[in-house]
Amino acid sequence: MLTGASGYLGGRLLDHFNRQMPAWKVICGLPQNLNDIQLDAIVHAAGLDAVNCARDPSLANEVNFRLTSQLLQNAAINKIRQFVFLSTVHVYGAPLTGVLDEKMAVPLPLHPYAATKLAAENEVLFYTKEKLLNGAVLRLTNAFGAPMSPSIKRWELIVNDLCRMAVTDGRLHLRSSGRQLRDFVTITDVCRGVEHVLENDLVGLFNLGGELVLTVREMAELVAEIAESVLGFRPEIIVNDDVQEKDWPTFAVPIDRLKATGFSLLKNVQVEIKQTLLFCRENFALNQPI
Repeated sequence: MLTGASGYLGGRLLDHFNRQMPAWKVICGLPQNLNDIQLDAIVHAAGLDAVNCARDPSLANEVNFRLTSQLLQNAAINKIRQFVFLSTVHVYGAPLTGVLDEKMAVPLPLHPYAATKLAAENEVLFYTKEKLLNGAVLRLTNAFGAPMSPSIKRWELIVNDLCRMAVTDGRLHLRSSGRQLRDFVTITDVCRGVEHVLENDLVGLFNLGGELVLTVREMAELVAEIAESVLGFRPEIIVNDDVQEKDWPTFAVPIDRLKATGFSLLKNVQVEIKQTLLFCRENFALNQPI
């Protein structure tokens, strides 16, 4: 069962499962009674995004924590073997700094999105410790890629937003100097990571990043370079030098624990950017606000 299949990440997961794992039967949504259906695993991708969590922390707790807790309880009662929860690297704090190893780095969430995700993580790991099910938590870094539909509004994500601006405005406007560091991972690699966890019945806590730490400005340069071949012109990059920023701390999000189980990244960054630009070109027009 896949929750959140009509959303951004869930939609891409559903498409990936349908294409890459045709023998799997995927049920979407949140059935009221899990004992009415036979399930081997649940992938829980439903949740409130960071923007809406900040707007309504109470709703964030209801959706991101309480819904997960209820789903875990139902899964345990109905003896569903596997539960995969998609979390965020931002549980480590903001800004991210140092080596963010799953065992050594202490979570310090400073945002309702991260805080509610961490609370849900703890529930998954508790059920696993009690041997009520096999739970896996994946802490994702900055995932990017085209959504399955233009109706899915996830243009606040940095790379998606840069691709959108290249098509609709012809320029890449950065709201800052672009010195912030981010770890970027393609949605293709996220989907492959979830598939790997399911196939190998993995248990525990895993980082899932792209092993690609760039500044926002460096990513903008990469998008502009790829846009030149896709769109026929190189978008101008406009930075906001009026924003005074301290030196951005360096960090790393190792995924050694997941790689030790046999997982490897495609690192198809250029391909994912190109596909996102093509998606935007197909669905949006120049000077069309989104």
